[in-house]
Amino acid sequence: GLQALSVVDEVHIEANAALSSLSALAGLTSLGGYLQVVDNAVLPSLDGLQGVATVGDSVVILGNAALTSLSGLTALTDVGDSWLVVDNPSLVTLDGAEALRTVAVDLTVRGNLSLTDVSALHTVASIGGDLSIVDNAALRGGDALAAASAIGAGNVSGSVDVSGNAP
Repeated sequence: GLQALSVVDEVHIEANAALSSLSALAGLTSLGGYLQVVDNAVLPSLDGLQGVATVGDSVVILGNAALTSLSGLTALTDVGDSWLVVDNPSLVTLDGAEALRTVAVDLTVRGNLSLTDVSALHTVASIGGDLSIVDNAALRGGDALAAASAIGAGNVSGSVDVSGNAP
């Protein structure tokens, strides 16, 4: 199986209607390119990716209907391009992303309808582009602002947008 893989260039997991686990990828430690987990209807977590410490390109977590947290990304410290968590309707927390320190380009958290906790972002030390925490209907605006403040405007090379979240 895939368990013997430790370093690969890219992982693209998309539109797998019955995929419920990424455990076959548990041996991965580094990706030279991107990590994309997109439109997997019943995938509840990212468990199986807990060994991945660096991604050379973007991390895209998009449109995963059953995803409730980012558990499984616990070792990820560095992203070589953008880190995007967008339109995951059941995502409640960014728990699992606490190790994230550096995002070379943009960090975006947008349109996650059930998201209430972004405190995992408090440890991010450097964003080479924009920081956007926007349009997360259940996320209190004060909690989004607290995350942006913890990161610090001086650690974001581009703009900071914290808007469209709950009051």
